[in-house]
Amino acid sequence: MAKKNPHKTKNESVQAFREHIRSIEQASEVELKASETLRIPSLPPLEPLPEQAHADTTQTSDAIQSTHSPHASSDSWPTAIDHLDEDTHIEALDDAPHSFFDLDEAEFDRQFPEDEAPVEDTPIAEKPIAPMNLLPTGKSDAFSGHSVFLPGGEMRIQRLIGKGGVGYVYSAIQNTLVREVALKQANPNSAMKNPLGMLLHEGIITGHLEHPNIIPLHLLSQNQDEQPILVMKFVEGESWTTLYKHDEHPFWEKTDFKMSPRIYRHVEILMEICKTIEFAHSKGIVHRDIKMDNVMIGDFGQVYLVDWGIARPLEGKASPALIENLRQVYKEDGIFGTPIYMAPEMITTRVLDERTDVYLLGATLHHLLTGSAPHKGSSLEEILLSVATPRMFSYDADVPLELALIAQKAMAFRPDDRFQHVKDLRQALLDYTEHMASFRLCDIAEERFQHMQQLYEQFCKQPQYNGELHKVFTECRFSYLQALHAWEENPTAQQGLEHCLRLMFDVEIQLKNFEAASALLKELPSTSDELAVRLTQLRTKLDDEESAQRELIKIKQDQDLSVSTPQRNMLFLSMGLLGVAFLIIRTVLGPPTNDFSGHRRGMIFAAALTGIFGIGVLFKREALLANRINKQFTYLFTVACTTILLHRVFRGVYQSPMIEVHVFDLLLLAVFAATAAIALRGWMFVHTLIFLASLLVIALFPKSSYMVMTISITLGWFVSVYFLSKESTSDETFSQRK
Repeated sequence: MAKKNPHKTKNESVQAFREHIRSIEQASEVELKASETLRIPSLPPLEPLPEQAHADTTQTSDAIQSTHSPHASSDSWPTAIDHLDEDTHIEALDDAPHSFFDLDEAEFDRQFPEDEAPVEDTPIAEKPIAPMNLLPTGKSDAFSGHSVFLPGGEMRIQRLIGKGGVGYVYSAIQNTLVREVALKQANPNSAMKNPLGMLLHEGIITGHLEHPNIIPLHLLSQNQDEQPILVMKFVEGESWTTLYKHDEHPFWEKTDFKMSPRIYRHVEILMEICKTIEFAHSKGIVHRDIKMDNVMIGDFGQVYLVDWGIARPLEGKASPALIENLRQVYKEDGIFGTPIYMAPEMITTRVLDERTDVYLLGATLHHLLTGSAPHKGSSLEEILLSVATPRMFSYDADVPLELALIAQKAMAFRPDDRFQHVKDLRQALLDYTEHMASFRLCDIAEERFQHMQQLYEQFCKQPQYNGELHKVFTECRFSYLQALHAWEENPTAQQGLEHCLRLMFDVEIQLKNFEAASALLKELPSTSDELAVRLTQLRTKLDDEESAQRELIKIKQDQDLSVSTPQRNMLFLSMGLLGVAFLIIRTVLGPPTNDFSGHRRGMIFAAALTGIFGIGVLFKREALLANRINKQFTYLFTVACTTILLHRVFRGVYQSPMIEVHVFDLLLLAVFAATAAIALRGWMFVHTLIFLASLLVIALFPKSSYMVMTISITLGWFVSVYFLSKESTSDETFSQRK
């Protein structure tokens, strides 16, 4: 026979839990509001449910979807609800500032009837905890100037500022110190169980915690009826809930948060609450009721975490004296907290520690990101079952991914899976604020990158240097680098910088700027073979172009007549002047008397011409042979002079007629000039024309052949100087432009 399990099954646990909640609701004849701070006595522990055990109230969560937008938006926020009271089983703890004053109940009800507080029919899952902190109810002339005497001095009541299930809260003037304070006293007719004990519990906890973010308790005393009364610092401000609902609330202008983006300012407030809870944990106290309704923002941006009424000391961590004092004034029994924010262990194992507050901080962050509390349902029963059901939470795409992950971890079902300390959660939020600055820089960089892409498209149509494109690239790159400086692991900045560098790499490749492209490739966080190949191809192409350019430069230099112009012109002018000298000598001496004398003069003229030219080349050879074109002209004239000399010698040996010698001299020179015109410079045809014209003159005047030949040769030297000088000037000007 199968052995019977002594423990209840999961279904039996859920059924017992539901029946107990229904019995309490029937006995109290009031609706249990899951958005209020509740005390549910004698509730049996609910075992943690499997993920699908609560299918009617819990939906399967989608994967977190988010971008890196620095803001999360919420267009909806639940409206305030009426306060829970007159319930002998459920104690709704007062959210008011912790200070009170003795006032007759009948007089209070007469001045402030119950129907002044409107009741809304908002669905239960959307009802937030109504903020009791400094809720303005208006001044009453009947109580203005009313005084009470306490050990701390006379207190003159100003106005009622809050009323809840536990007590009343008043603004008063402490005459001895001339300061406004908040007074709180218990409501003797409260439906709560032991409101005096709860008030003392709250006072002892608050007095034990001295922190800038906790409203100070000035005095714990008694009134005339020996009832406890708390005197606390009076705080002007607004509830966090109100400010969350109104981004343009004028109160923001009074605070240090006015310059911050929406989600950033709320994260800053949450980090201040984390500091407060860290301090409380150092004293061994857990708050158990962290939510926006229990946070006030002062006029100068002070952040206060209020309502420590259900705070609990931890055995072994809190002061033994504190634990003993609390046991004497109030004995805790049941479940405490706000159901729509509760951590699973608050209704299951009842074993609470610092990680319970971590969950509540995560639930508050969830509310900031989504506009609603994490647990929902159409009834308190369903909401509490939702609390006990493991699940993941989903977020809209406009919720920052980093914040969504922080909220998920803080609200992990198992305490071991959460941040183990509040400071770890605060550090994660602090990291996000630093990362958010990085994201804002990314937004600037993205704008510049979009402009850069537009300029790049124009560049691709007509590739040429674009100063604006390079300027925008510099701005874009700088913004991405600044974003990475703020957060080295920013994925958006890493990806954006890579895209920016790759695009500019392509620009530099098209501009054939190897050095810039190489620097960009080295700067890229991840390189690809494709980019390396493109850079190598550019290097090869540039090397080829450089080699070709060097060859072109060498060719240009070899053909540059501006080289050695002074030396060349001096030699050619000397040769022309030598011809003039021979003409003068011929005129003085007269024509030769016979062919032998003519041959002798001709050979002397040719030898002198060739010798002087050779001597000039010998002494100025470095200049006259400096490049190819100078060599060609030097060699041409050397060969021409030598050919004429040899021709004269051979003609002299054979005693040819002088006219024949002169004609063939001119024909040889005409052939040389024509060849040079074809091979070297076209202007050498001028020499050809001169020599051919001289032949025509000789044909007409045979006896003048010597004079005609000498004049044509002399003229040829001067024409050469003219054209060579003119071309060398042009070459020099071109070289300077280059």
